[in-house]
Amino acid sequence: MKPDHASDTLPIGAVRTALRAFRRLLARGEITEQDPELLNAVLADARVGEVLSVLEEEFEVRILRGRSRVDLSPDPGNREMGYRYTDLRDRFGDRTGSAYLVILGLLALFFRSGNFRVPDYDHVELFDLEEYLTRKARAVVGREGQARAVEEAAGTQVFEPCREWLERDKYKEGRGHRSTRYAVIKTVLAFLAEQGLVHRERTVGDNERIYPTDKLKAQAEALALDDRYAAMAALLSGDEGALEPWRARGEPTPEPEPEPSRAPRKRRRKAAGKPRVLELFDT
Repeated sequence: MKPDHASDTLPIGAVRTALRAFRRLLARGEITEQDPELLNAVLADARVGEVLSVLEEEFEVRILRGRSRVDLSPDPGNREMGYRYTDLRDRFGDRTGSAYLVILGLLALFFRSGNFRVPDYDHVELFDLEEYLTRKARAVVGREGQARAVEEAAGTQVFEPCREWLERDKYKEGRGHRSTRYAVIKTVLAFLAEQGLVHRERTVGDNERIYPTDKLKAQAEALALDDRYAAMAALLSGDEGALEPWRARGEPTPEPEPEPSRAPRKRRRKAAGKPRVLELFDT
């Protein structure tokens, strides 16, 4: 008799729907209410979700499900802040550490309360972001030992990006202006806008407003589950309570003291008919 594999086989319709959804995500990066049938299938059909979970693993991406949209993102579990550090380096070169800090700082500002549906701020201004990052970078560099311990425990890096940030000029005209803090922020914002993660609005002079998109909210919610993000956010916040678990992880675990050796216990034959209560006194 042949084994029944029916329960292990997904309906061809669910597979086709999942592939159609994944193709749409690869092409556009999102599925919205403009295609309600496909959106509902991704959000509500467990069989479609099962196929998509396999595709996520194989392609090293994360499908971010919101209440009324689905987005495609790099997998935070395999990449730094949703992007491989090497990918950021290809884009930003010797500004990679500072770019990395800008991304982290934006997430920390918008979602410090942990409410990903309603960010803490409607928008953040570029000048305010620079001041926030500089203040936090000084605090981290001032706690180098603590920062290094958290980095080692979490397998990430924060100290060097902070140090690199402080070595840059805030603003500079002429030669070298592209390496300033303002220039780095603008370059990162252009990159994030290309990815559909932020919306930019020019204001006065070189300043601009930065608005989070629904895609950024979904990305932040996924990142919040990543231990490395939690560690980096704790370092930037300077919250002693949040840092304590990471300091504990970084401390060497004491080796347990060896137990004193004991001679193997000899078992005696119990006399037949011995009252059970007396067995308690056997040695």
